[in-house]
Amino acid sequence: MYDYEIRDILRRATTPELWIDFNFDTGKTTSINFAPNNSVSTPINLVANIGNKSQQPASYAVVAVFIDELFNLTSAAGLNHVRVANNFRRHSLKGLSLNWGVPQKLPILSRYVPFNRQSICIYVGFKFDQMFRFYIGYEILTAGFSTRKYIRVIQHPSLTLQILDEIDP
Repeated sequence: MYDYEIRDILRRATTPELWIDFNFDTGKTTSINFAPNNSVSTPINLVANIGNKSQQPASYAVVAVFIDELFNLTSAAGLNHVRVANNFRRHSLKGLSLNWGVPQKLPILSRYVPFNRQSICIYVGFKFDQMFRFYIGYEILTAGFSTRKYIRVIQHPSLTLQILDEIDP
């Protein structure tokens, strides 16, 4: 093994490696429903599950979630709104933040612990006349580890949204 690979393995044993997996209530795809004579869809539940790839638990973390401004944000329980976070591929993204910490929230344990699925629920509406490609993302900061990822979401002609692949910034 190379020296950098050994150092990476040793680091994983002492620092958390956090990640977020986004889903809708129905999985990676969801239907877009409109009330009669309304150009904004009924709310869609976007769930952010937080996990840890390392055996080292994360007692504290600063979590930021980025939502494309093309979505009509209706509720983000437990998250603080911050100014427009950034631009990614010519899309403005709204920033939502959360300070994760003991004792209010349990530590984020290894992903191999199934009962420790921590979730953030965000409700968004979809405007009928919008583009077909959107972005959501996240940034996590904890002791010894930080990451930022973006995820592509597309709208199909059949009025469904689908969460696709992660894109590194």
